[in-house]
Amino acid sequence: MRSIQIMICFGLLFVISCEGNRQISCEEIPGLADLLKGGNVIMLGEMHGTEEAPAFVNDIACNALASNLKVTVALELPNREDDYLREYLKSGGDLKAKVDFLTAPFWAQDYQDGRASTAMLQLIDDIRLLQKAGYDVDILFMDDPWAGLARDEIMATRLLKKILSNPDRLFISLTGNLHNRLEGARMGWFIKEEISTERIFSLNQRYQSGTAWVCMGNGGCGVHELTGDGSGDVAVVLEEDYRAGAYSGYYETKAIRAAPPAIRALR
Repeated sequence: MRSIQIMICFGLLFVISCEGNRQISCEEIPGLADLLKGGNVIMLGEMHGTEEAPAFVNDIACNALASNLKVTVALELPNREDDYLREYLKSGGDLKAKVDFLTAPFWAQDYQDGRASTAMLQLIDDIRLLQKAGYDVDILFMDDPWAGLARDEIMATRLLKKILSNPDRLFISLTGNLHNRLEGARMGWFIKEEISTERIFSLNQRYQSGTAWVCMGNGGCGVHELTGDGSGDVAVVLEEDYRAGAYSGYYETKAIRAAPPAIRALR
């Protein structure tokens, strides 16, 4: 699924003035095309700590940009660390830039629940490369992990502010699969209350059995075997009343693979 290929003008690396000669090659996702419209909001719920969910966000963004859409990717990462993000996006993505980025408290903390993973860092780096190539794509860190019960409303408020002020953009969010639910005072519900439901697509992750870096009770945080019910056919499937109306449908990935904390991979 991981595949963004950008062709740049000969002799110039990621120069926006060469924009007319660029090409972008994306992984096709069956069922996605009808969702790719300016003003739409695609909310993906994930099992933290896999390679597949962040890669799926990358593939949606790639297909949207190839369709000449403007894209914002919203992540369940701390908004207070936005300065670190901006510095990294401006960088060349070398080892020093990555180390500087990962010194932010959330990435460097001892408690690792799967969000600060190598796959999440790869997604951010893919977007950095797309920006350097001249594509109109941005990232929003929308979380406040220390807000307790107010987390979902805070994330929704930050995302809604961007949605309402940029009505022509496609928004793609990635959160744990509780936050994007369309019911129960979750982020998805707050957003549904403010914008047309015809523009919202909340998708739960369906996957084949595999591994994930997650925190599980007495098992602690680390690589765990998980059982899935997926068919292995990568796709977006809309299904009325999916999970009793909690979601608009699901997105399916192949067998999941654990993505370890990014900070550990650089040590």
